[in-house]
Amino acid sequence: MWNIGGRLGYLLSENTLAFVRVAYASLDADISGSGLLAGIPAKVDNLDGVQFGLGVEHHIGHNFTLRGEYVYSDYGSADISITGTGNVAEVDVTSGEGRVELSYSF
Repeated sequence: MWNIGGRLGYLLSENTLAFVRVAYASLDADISGSGLLAGIPAKVDNLDGVQFGLGVEHHIGHNFTLRGEYVYSDYGSADISITGTGNVAEVDVTSGEGRVELSYSF
């Protein structure tokens, strides 16, 4: 998976930034089964989609910044083909991700 985008923020205080982010994203996925489907490879094509995020970033001093962010990704629907069988299933591909990051600038 990779993405490219940007964010737009608003200073809530001298050290705190609230922001929204939007990005174009691309995902390449392979699926493997378990149980009765163990060892049966399946292929999903590259999926293109969009990501939306909300977050807050706070400068906590001495070059440290703490960031919390939620990112929702939507890649639309995808056809999954099981190799050698010709069977195809369609699934919607979305995800939600919470992130917490502590960074140091030097």
